[in-house]
Amino acid sequence: MNFSKFIVFSLLNLFMIVGSILIWPFFVLKNLPVIIKKGYIAYSIGIFMVILDQYSKVLAIKRLSLFVPKEIIPKFLKLELTKNHGAAFGIMQDKQWIFILVAVTALLVFFLLSARPTKQRTLLYYGYGFLIGGALGNLIDRLRFDYVIDFIHLKGFPVFNIADLSIDIGLGFLFWHLIFDGEKVKS
Repeated sequence: MNFSKFIVFSLLNLFMIVGSILIWPFFVLKNLPVIIKKGYIAYSIGIFMVILDQYSKVLAIKRLSLFVPKEIIPKFLKLELTKNHGAAFGIMQDKQWIFILVAVTALLVFFLLSARPTKQRTLLYYGYGFLIGGALGNLIDRLRFDYVIDFIHLKGFPVFNIADLSIDIGLGFLFWHLIFDGEKVKS
C-alpha cells in the first residue's frame, strides 16, 4: 500500500470512528423506537444483499476463468469474470480512493436516513436497504482487491454483479417512492 492510500484509509477510519463515537449513539437513542420498527427492514435487506453478493463473487472466482465467457442463455446471458478497476462502463479507471470515499459517504447517509423518524412508506426503507447492501458489497471488493469483481453479462449491458443489481433495485424503490408515494406522505 503506498503512502497516499495509507493517508486516505487513515482519514476514513478516523472519520468513521469519530462519527460513530460522537454522533451515532445520540441519534440512535433519540430515534430508537423508529429504528426498531422501521430501520431493521433496511439493515436486514442490506445484510442479506452483502452476503448474497460476496457469496456469488466467491463462486464466480472459483468456477469462472478471467475473461472467458460461459454462456447460460444463448445470445442473452453469460457469466464472464472481470476485474473492474473503474466505475460503471469502465470510467475513472484506477481511482479507487474516490470510489471508497463516495461509498463510505453514501453508506453513512443511507444509515442515517434509514434511522430517521418519518411517516414515509416502507418502500423507502426497502430502497435504503438495497442501496446499503450494494454500496457495501462493492466497497468490500475495493478494500480487499483494489477492484470490483463483475461476472454477470446480459446482452446490451456491461458486465455487473449482485451489488450493482442491488443498487439499481434500491434506486428503483427510491424513485417509486418519490414519484408515487411522496404526495401521500405530504398530505
